[in-house]
This record gives sequence, structure tokens and C-alpha cells, in this order.
Amino acid sequence: APEQRTQALAVVLLALVVVNLGAFALPLLATFAAAFYLSTRLPSNASFGPFFEHWFTEEYFPQVSQKIQRELQERAQKESLVDSWASQFKGWVMGKTETLHAAALYHFAVKHALPPIYGHWFFLRTATVNLGSRAKPAFFTFWGINGGWMLAPYITLTVENVSLLDEMNKQAASRS
Repeated sequence: APEQRTQALAVVLLALVVVNLGAFALPLLATFAAAFYLSTRLPSNASFGPFFEHWFTEEYFPQVSQKIQRELQERAQKESLVDSWASQFKGWVMGKTETLHAAALYHFAVKHALPPIYGHWFFLRTATVNLGSRAKPAFFTFWGINGGWMLAPYITLTVENVSLLDEMNKQAASRS
């Protein structure tokens, strides 16, 4: 049967590759086997949304909040007494309502950052989102591997670009 011939040919070719590669054959075969296994365990695109919400509210936003509180404290040191109290109060309110702010910014971010741009590599799925504004983008790439999602290891979580927060404040101000 043609199918048996194809399988026999594949086995013969694999044997020739192993013989020709010698000591490199086993690590190479192990790498291919691991890549094949991981390709069967890619997370679904639908699983990215819940992961992203958890990551955004539990990892990303607390760092954004701390940055804003530091900026308000620094601003308070440079301002007049009344403005200083106002900045300190804003920082205090930000710290006490962090969960509420995280939820609000997350829902705003969803409108701008999702759906992500998905990529597919044999054993790895990627999802890239823009957590900055359109004018000043801040791209974050996540890897989907072995049934879960994570921030790509080469991405450093920095919160220097909070232009999405600035854009949200501008939209809120324009509504009032």
C-alpha cells in the first residue's frame, strides 16, 4: 500500500539523518519531540481575554498606580501649600481606590488594546497589545505556550508610557 511505503521511507530517512548527525541526533530529535508536544498544547485565542484581565489588574496597573502616586508626591514637594495638599490628597485617593481605578482603566484599555494581534509559531502563539495611545504606542507581547499565557521574557514591564491613562482622562474631561 502507498501509505506503508511512505511510512517506511520516512523511517529510512530518519535513520539516515540519525546516522549522519551522529552525536547531534539525540538532542535534535528531543527538541523536535518537545516542539511537537508543545504544539498540541497551545492555548486558545479565547483564553487570552481572561488572562489579560488578570495580568492587567494584578500586575500592570499596580505599577502604574505606584508611578502616579510617586509623581503626585514629587509634584506636591514643588507646589504651594494648597496645591501640595491637593496633590497629596489625589495620591492618597489613588492608593485607596486602586482596585476601582484598575477596573476602569482595564475596561478603557479593552476598547483600545483588544483584540490583540495574534501570531502563530509552530509551538508558540503570540498576542500583541498596545497599552499606550495611538499617538504614543506601548506594545506588549504575550506568549501562549503549554496551555497558558505569559508576558514574553524579552519584554520588561515598564510603566513610563501611561499615555492610555492620559487619553482616558482627556475623554472623561471632554464629556463633562
